[in-house]
Amino acid sequence: MSKKGNSIIKKRSVGAIVPLSIVTIGFYEAYLVHVWACDINRLDKKKKRDTLIPPLLAIFTLGMALPFYKVIFAFDITRSTKKLGVKHRNSGLGDFLLIIVLIGFALRLIAKVVTHISPFARLILVFVSVGAELWASCQIQEELNNVADNYDPDERDLSLMHI
Repeated sequence: MSKKGNSIIKKRSVGAIVPLSIVTIGFYEAYLVHVWACDINRLDKKKKRDTLIPPLLAIFTLGMALPFYKVIFAFDITRSTKKLGVKHRNSGLGDFLLIIVLIGFALRLIAKVVTHISPFARLILVFVSVGAELWASCQIQEELNNVADNYDPDERDLSLMHI
């Protein structure tokens, strides 16, 4: 829970993302996309993102939809935290994750298309691209944990009353 005890976002372990994603072969990330959509809706105090479609698409596309949702959600979180005045927010989260996701796609494309590289090199490229995707998930959760620690909806509402 947050330091303030009344955060609208639940803190989750960033360190658990990598092992749980690996053990569940990516299904944990599909669950996280659902949870993040719920968190974004709570931050915006409206249903901005569907909470069922992203995990279903992630499962049916065998994870190919996950990077797109990560980038979209990162930009949503950036906009919401700016609007809410969250302290210590990562204002470049969306741009950063877009670059990470594009690097991951490029590495997978190279591993698939380039024919004159060794199988070991292909394996390394795939592992690095998967690592980049997992790192992106960790960055999103870390920012949401920052919101849980540094955003107090009651404090924000009171500060708006003085304007």
